[in-house]
Amino acid sequence: MSTRPLMLPVDGPEVANETSSTLKAFGVLEVLVRAGRAVTLSELMQATELPKPTLHRTLALFEEAGILAREPGGRAYIIGERLSRFALEVLRNDAAAAERRTVLRRVVSEIAESCNLAVLQKGALIYLDRIEAPWPLRLHLPEGGVALAAVALLCERQAAACAPALGRAPAPARSHAAAALHRAHHHRAGGSGI
Repeated sequence: MSTRPLMLPVDGPEVANETSSTLKAFGVLEVLVRAGRAVTLSELMQATELPKPTLHRTLALFEEAGILAREPGGRAYIIGERLSRFALEVLRNDAAAAERRTVLRRVVSEIAESCNLAVLQKGALIYLDRIEAPWPLRLHLPEGGVALAAVALLCERQAAACAPALGRAPAPARSHAAAALHRAHHHRAGGSGI
């Protein structure tokens, strides 16, 4: 177990001083998410200053609802599938979406390539946003609907740098879209592309 101390939200009151049980429960989630690792009941008690019975009830409720889960060893708590899905939905529906799409459009117009915004979740890239370049042939990746292995999405320079170590000749330079189509075709054909 890591010895890194747990941090309370900087801009909010202490969890134990909240008057609402809902805000106390939300504070527990904030502490767990900010920890960035599995957290034990005793660590959460110390960070939140909540009584053990209150914290235990809150954690049991969150665990039953799929918001939190136990790590494989069973003692510490980790972010659950439901909380992960909620976080992705928050990112997709954020008020800043219009601003990030403006930035993506500007980049697309400058480099004439499609641009994506993705987050890493459990070893896969989840697309939050995508602006297509005006090419007649495109690789369609719907926002939030595709989880691709991160290693399959190395840029051409990284792939070329890895090629000698894999005993392969570097691929000739081509557009990112063409490279992705090539990798997809190679994978379907039973090859072992990057």
